[in-house]
Amino acid sequence: MSNTQSLYHLIRDCLSKRAPREALVLHSQIRRQGECVVLSVVPLLIKACASLSMFNHGKALHAESVKSGSDSDVVVATSVLGMYAKRGDIVDARKVFDFMPQRNVVSWNAMISGYLAGNDTLSALSLFESMPERSAVTWNEMIRGFTKIGDMAMAKALFDEVPHEMRTVVTWTVMVDGYASNGDMKAAREVFEEMPERNYFVWSLGMWDVGKEVHLSICEKGITPNQYVLNGLVDMYAKCGDLATARSIFEGMPQINGVCWNSIISGFAIHGKCREAVDLFRQMEHAGVKPNEITFLSVLSACAHGGLVQEGLDIFSKMHKYGVTAGIKHYGCIIDLLGRAGRLKEAFDLVKSLPMRPNATIWGSLLGACRLHSEATLAEEAMDDICHTGSSSDSYYSLLSNIYAAQERWEKAEETRMSMLDKGLEKIPGSSSCTLNGGNYSL
Repeated sequence: MSNTQSLYHLIRDCLSKRAPREALVLHSQIRRQGECVVLSVVPLLIKACASLSMFNHGKALHAESVKSGSDSDVVVATSVLGMYAKRGDIVDARKVFDFMPQRNVVSWNAMISGYLAGNDTLSALSLFESMPERSAVTWNEMIRGFTKIGDMAMAKALFDEVPHEMRTVVTWTVMVDGYASNGDMKAAREVFEEMPERNYFVWSLGMWDVGKEVHLSICEKGITPNQYVLNGLVDMYAKCGDLATARSIFEGMPQINGVCWNSIISGFAIHGKCREAVDLFRQMEHAGVKPNEITFLSVLSACAHGGLVQEGLDIFSKMHKYGVTAGIKHYGCIIDLLGRAGRLKEAFDLVKSLPMRPNATIWGSLLGACRLHSEATLAEEAMDDICHTGSSSDSYYSLLSNIYAAQERWEKAEETRMSMLDKGLEKIPGSSSCTLNGGNYSL
């Protein structure tokens, strides 16, 4: 295998491990050797440039593809188009689009998304109407684009035209969310009530405003909700943190099945009402309802986050009694429980005796506990085991480095960070989203 071929294998490896910067460094080495770019790698490298906002490097790749003639490839051209669109350079994106000898639906969608990102809905609509073939993604993006600028009339007109086979739960969600974001809760409720997957939509996403509107509608119309609807209401209110309403509905139900018990226990657990979650689990047992693996996962998680060590161990021991086999997530809760309580040796012994291979969550819980209690020796031992299994994650090295830093062992901390980079790992920043005053925000 030639040196260039070896470098391309390394590039693919870096990209598969989400290390785009390292991939581009390797590509620069190939360019310095005067070698041509391998066609199959070009789109991946261009996407890497876009993700890192390294547009000069991306332009150089575009120039190379033009020189080699690979810019006529639909995948390469689409990736170039997407890069310019992400930068907000719609003029150059459109030039690439217009000069493409052939286009697929992804190419059309990329150009439309570029227009919509800049709120140019007229250009997007003109292109949309010229499309020879549309996908569900195309329809959803167009509808979302008009809801974003508050043109709900046009969004609804497009929604009504969506072919039946392409009208997915995402399409309905975009419309309901669009009305809700623009303050028209009445219209949001009307669309929601027509939605075939409505229970899945609201109950699973925990959209409190829309869910409450639906609940009020049920009450106003004098409809007697069935077991399934009541379960959904309990689940929705519990997920949204309205535990008082969730419990009120729960306690007024003529029959309470295992699904509903799980919803109420999970709701209290995820909102920090750990002791109450344990009490509900005991009430469930007293009512003669058999807990399942979901029940145990919720209540064990509550015990871990609430520091209820003995309660958690007692409940875990009951899994055998109810014929429920503990899975990796149940063991993860117990390891987290012991680790938070400072019982690190017990936690590590449990990891080593697991009936299955520890996953990233297990190792992360153990190393997180080591960091919490500044236990470097055990963390080093755990890292040795992790390396022997062939596992690798930026979070492991970050946690170990932070443990060293907390002990002011700066050389070890830096050594660990460098080891992470040598392995081609890059710390991936976390993100979350929330809905506030009708708008969706990413943090």
